Amino acid sequence: MRSGGGEAREKKHLVALVFGLFLALFAACGNLSDLVTEEKPQKILLLYTNDEHGHILEGDGREKAVILDEMWREEERSCGDCAVIKISGGDNYTGSAISSVFKGRSTAEVMRAIGYEIAAVGNHEFDYGMSEFEENRRVSKVTYLSANIITAKGQPAFPASEIVERNGARIAFIGVTTEELRQVAFAANLKDLRTVVALNAVQREVRRIKGQADIVVAIAHQSFESSREWFAALASEDRPFLVFNAHTHEEYVREMDGAYFLQAKKYLEKYARVEIVRKGRRFSVTDARIVTLRPSSSGNDPHSAEIRDIVGRYRVKMDRLAGATLITAAAAVPTDRFMRLYACAVLDAFPHADVALSNPGAFRDDIRAGPIKVSDIISMLPFENRLVVSAIPGKDLIYNLNLSENAVCGMEKQGDQWYHKGTPLDPSQRYTAVIHEYIFAGGDYYKFTGDNTQNRLTGTVWRVPLIKYLSAAGKEDLSFEAAYDNLMKKYERR
Repeated sequence: MRSGGGEAREKKHLVALVFGLFLALFAACGNLSDLVTEEKPQKILLLYTNDEHGHILEGDGREKAVILDEMWREEERSCGDCAVIKISGGDNYTGSAISSVFKGRSTAEVMRAIGYEIAAVGNHEFDYGMSEFEENRRVSKVTYLSANIITAKGQPAFPASEIVERNGARIAFIGVTTEELRQVAFAANLKDLRTVVALNAVQREVRRIKGQADIVVAIAHQSFESSREWFAALASEDRPFLVFNAHTHEEYVREMDGAYFLQAKKYLEKYARVEIVRKGRRFSVTDARIVTLRPSSSGNDPHSAEIRDIVGRYRVKMDRLAGATLITAAAAVPTDRFMRLYACAVLDAFPHADVALSNPGAFRDDIRAGPIKVSDIISMLPFENRLVVSAIPGKDLIYNLNLSENAVCGMEKQGDQWYHKGTPLDPSQRYTAVIHEYIFAGGDYYKFTGDNTQNRLTGTVWRVPLIKYLSAAGKEDLSFEAAYDNLMKKYERR
């Protein structure tokens, strides 16, 4: 028979043994929450689009915003209790007529309804001026990020990062904007904004938030090559967990030094999805891929009615403002032919000029077979440009012509030589060119300022000469093809 003291000692020994085992288990796992998490991994799903350019509705009636919303809601349902975060790489607004006519407001409303939370600041966010961008930010409820855009006083122009906490995980999103912002945006709308080197900005922000987040995701409105440079230059402990790219309109999923780089196709044709699994303190990517949007809406999601209503309201307004049919095309119009037609229509409106030209990047959509409406021209030429008449020395004009590819009328290139009415351009002679505001301001590296150059801003919106020419041809019952041939013959271009 054991004494009461012996039983007490045995109980104390048992309690100590159990407590010791618990401490050992606690030390192995780090903490109790880690133990629980190890038993039940948590999933985070990032859904991403970039360079949307307002393509919430296509000219052929395809309801891209509705389709995207349906597919993302299917993703959420199949994901179960995982955390879903919807993000964009920037360049949300300028593009499709249904967005451009309303300075991006329709797209901002759609982004709010779909549930976008975070976006990088792209170069085209400024196309309608800072006040319009501010209003689009307010309407969309999207947090726009850029670590490397600063004011003239050296202050951050936008939040550099945003920490999102879901299911106990803290994810820091850092925004990056192309360092070439002033060369690929309307410089006049940037006011006192400028970019700084992305490497320094990202490094500074990563170190500032260290300890506040479990992982860092970069949303970089820049090319893979540009982001790869600063990524590789960072210390390994400062590198983002993954990088979303934009701006170049490429499509890829690439892996570098253990991190994924992704960019989806432009104009809401595709989206990227990244599954991240959290097990304790460890995060890993279990799936990273690009998904193609379906051809049409399934019509099975009741939430799509809200998106369709937003788009429908703006469509009615757009048709009232820009729904007039100008002319009919028998076949889809190749972009290079449209470039030539645009330049020749402008030159036709300014008959005393020697040449008309544009940057190829100004042409943003497709012209399909069938009736061509004013809204189709706006979708192709969406920017808010006015025409500029420039008297420029031949040597500078030759430099600019070499940037313009097929968007030239009035001059021809044969080999390495440019000709005007059969005569080689004289570098010392001045010529008169009709251009638009974007390239006049130095966009896409054009040069129309300097010694011996004189510029006059007109009040003519850049797309108006083409609209007038096609409208007149359509009233004569000419097809688009006939109207094109007539203008090419006039300027000896075929």
